[in-house]
Amino acid sequence: MAIEWSSDNVNWTTIEYDPLNDALFKGGSGDGYAMNTSPLAASPLPVTWLDFRGEQVRDRVKLNWKTANGGEYTRIGIVQAAGNSLSTRSYEFWDEAPPTGTLVYRLVQVDFDGRFNYSKVVMIRNTAKSAAKVGPNQTGGAITLQLPADWGSNIEWRLYNLNGQLLEQRSKLNAGNYTIDLSGCSMGTYQLTLWENGELIQKEWILRQ
Repeated sequence: MAIEWSSDNVNWTTIEYDPLNDALFKGGSGDGYAMNTSPLAASPLPVTWLDFRGEQVRDRVKLNWKTANGGEYTRIGIVQAAGNSLSTRSYEFWDEAPPTGTLVYRLVQVDFDGRFNYSKVVMIRNTAKSAAKVGPNQTGGAITLQLPADWGSNIEWRLYNLNGQLLEQRSKLNAGNYTIDLSGCSMGTYQLTLWENGELIQKEWILRQ
């Protein structure tokens, strides 16, 4: 996922996120600030402002807001700023491996004199599944398969040769580590596919040396 922002007159910007409990964010919107005394270390988020609204009711003003308990921010990157500029500059940062669930991002902008400020928080719900780990991709015998915890309990792997012929399969797997023995296969390239409830999730190419 990409985080974009525009800024001037800053030295560098830290991008941080906080993975939070999914149950805390039913219908909320992220439009708050989380202040801290140090922009350089992982920092607690005592409360997150999910929503803040106001409306006039006869001769009074009614204010409503929603909050959620937070966790701890973790730095995921630093972007060097362009420095002083008379025009608006745009920046971009990609979080290449975000965990699944609801994530809270914020920026910490630091000026040349050390002063800093925080952006509003941005909430992203990452529904993408984690990737399974397969290795080594070049092997003389067995390979290991690690199924992540956010996959379901009905996982299946299938091993094909280059002609598309199904050689072996195993089903009804849970998250965890497994060994796939290729010692009985001839040298060549094979394809390992991973399925969940009949849906193709991931493909891996394996070279049997």
